[in-house]
Amino acid sequence: MKNRIIYVDINDTIAQTKYTISFFMNNIYGNPLNLSYTEIIFRFRTISWIPFWKSGYHTSKIDDIVRSIFVNSNIEPIAKSQLYLNKMCKELGHNIIYLSARDEIVYNITAKWLNKNGFPVWVIQFLLILLIANLISGRQLHE
Repeated sequence: MKNRIIYVDINDTIAQTKYTISFFMNNIYGNPLNLSYTEIIFRFRTISWIPFWKSGYHTSKIDDIVRSIFVNSNIEPIAKSQLYLNKMCKELGHNIIYLSARDEIVYNITAKWLNKNGFPVWVIQFLLILLIANLISGRQLHE
């Protein structure tokens, strides 16, 4: 079989991001419906659709929580995602490129999280992701 490049999103594909954000937001700010953090996700499906956390203040806190959960490794990988991605790389010879809209601070934190949790990681692919992110955002890469 020909080697392929497989593009993988991070949030809620290999990392339990929305449940973790919901857990922290619910513990810090609560919610007027008195739902558990899992009930919040089942009801609204995604963090951006939760009406009681839509203010600018809450949105900025969600960004802080995303940085914090990756830094503190409070976010869990989705079960067996490392196993399957490593199998694709080692047994099938595929390459994995992680796609995600992350700024440079979260990018470095996420790279450490991927490595710590045993996901296949190659420097050249992370450089490609950073290049793509910079091209999309219109930023110049530093020499």
